[in-house]
Amino acid sequence: MDIHKLYSLDASTFRRYFGVLPDTFAEIRDEVQKYMEQKGMLAKKAGRPRKLNVEQALAMTLHGKKEAASLTTLAINFWVSKSTAHRVVVK
Repeated sequence: MDIHKLYSLDASTFRRYFGVLPDTFAEIRDEVQKYMEQKGMLAKKAGRPRKLNVEQALAMTLHGKKEAASLTTLAINFWVSKSTAHRVVVK
């Protein structure tokens, strides 16, 4: 999903899709980002860069939990492989 489309949704559509309001999503995103920075999970490492940023990973996780979507469905909706979807949702 294009992250710019995410913010163009009105509040009720956003909540229907993710299960939380946009303000709550932003708060969760900030907390997750802080946690990942503290644990060194966002540090630049050698190798291939991440396919999804924190915001996209959170969107995938919330949508997957809200809709009880399969990993295949999440992979298709967010344009990633099934293994990437699994890694994001399990993490």
